[in-house]
Amino acid sequence: MHRKNSVLPADQACKWIVTLALPSAVYFGLQHNETLTQPMIAFFALTLWAVTAWALNTLNEIAVALLLPILYVLCCGIDQRVVLAPWLSDVPIMVIGGFIIGRLTQLTGLGKRIALVCVKLTGGSFAGALAGITLFRPPSCTRPCPSGLCFCCCALPSTEKAFAERFTSSTRRSAP
Repeated sequence: MHRKNSVLPADQACKWIVTLALPSAVYFGLQHNETLTQPMIAFFALTLWAVTAWALNTLNEIAVALLLPILYVLCCGIDQRVVLAPWLSDVPIMVIGGFIIGRLTQLTGLGKRIALVCVKLTGGSFAGALAGITLFRPPSCTRPCPSGLCFCCCALPSTEKAFAERFTSSTRRSAP
């Protein structure tokens, strides 16, 4: 029977050491007084832990985001209403709704179908697809996106001619 090695690789171990050592150094290294209180030092150390955990990818971002408010309440003595105030508004509904819509478009293949329809509608060429992405706008928007148009014309000069031909000619090229 094969046993899985439980020892962390060296690079992961270094990341964990940095993730835990920096906040510990801040927490134990800063002297508290009347301007820098103990809860403030704990808040700073926990926030530094979260940033280093995100930056070094030692923990999943969602896990860190869930742990952070809980740790603020437990370690810093901050009231739950203060910590969770941003999540007691319309923000959670929008975030969870965005997650659900994104997951559904992945599972059902809707995103791929929308992309293929856009490519088909813009002629199937690179310049047409780029123009479709640039000029796409919701019905409530009255103008195309100028920054996207500048990106197409300036950052991709090889497609500038094709882009201009596509939208200045009144007749469409027929498919071969």
